[in-house]
Amino acid sequence: MVPDTRYAILGLLLQGPSHGYRIAARFDEVFGPGWAINRGQVSDMLRTLERKGWVESLGPPETPRGSQRFRITPIGEQAFVKWLAGRPSSIRSHREPLHLKLAMTGPGDAHRLLKDIEIEKQACVDRLNAYTAENACPLPENASEWETLAREAIDEDVTTQLHGKLEWLENLRLRVERRLSEHSQGISVETGVLPRRTDAAA
Repeated sequence: MVPDTRYAILGLLLQGPSHGYRIAARFDEVFGPGWAINRGQVSDMLRTLERKGWVESLGPPETPRGSQRFRITPIGEQAFVKWLAGRPSSIRSHREPLHLKLAMTGPGDAHRLLKDIEIEKQACVDRLNAYTAENACPLPENASEWETLAREAIDEDVTTQLHGKLEWLENLRLRVERRLSEHSQGISVETGVLPRRTDAAA
C-alpha cells in the first residue's frame, strides 16, 4: 500500500468507529477500485496503527467470525492533523530503466531500443485500460459533492499521466526512427548534414 494510506484510514475513522471490511469498502467508494486495497491489508494496517497507539479496538468481535471495530485515539488524531498540515508526498523517482537504455544506446542498438519503447507503450495502454475498467463503477448515490470532486480529480490525474507517457513514448519512437534513418543514409547524427568528403575520396 501507499505509505500515506494509513492516514487515509485515520481520516475514515474520524467519521466514526468502523470495521476493517467497511473501511476497505469506503476506499472503493471514495478512491475507486483502482486503489486495490483489500480487507486483509486494512486489518494489517489497523494492527500496526493499534501498536502505535493511533487506534484502539472496541473490545473483542461480537461473533466468533466477526470483525473488530476500531476507533481513532487522541494521539491518532494528532498524527492525522500533522499529516494534513505537512508537505505532500514527494513524486516518485523519475529514474526509469528506459532512460538508462536511451542514454546508453547508439545507432547500432536503436532497433532494440525501439522494441523496448513499444513494450513500454503497450504497458501504458494496459494500465490505462485496467484503470478505466476498475473505475467504471460510479460513486454511491449518497456520495457527497466533495467525494465526487475527489474521485474526478484523482481519475484525471492518473489518466493524464498515462496519456502523457504514451505521447512521450510515441514522440521518442519517431525521433529514434528518424535518427536511425539519418545514420543509415550517412548523415551525421550530431550535425544533421552529410559528412564532408576528403580529398582522397573526391
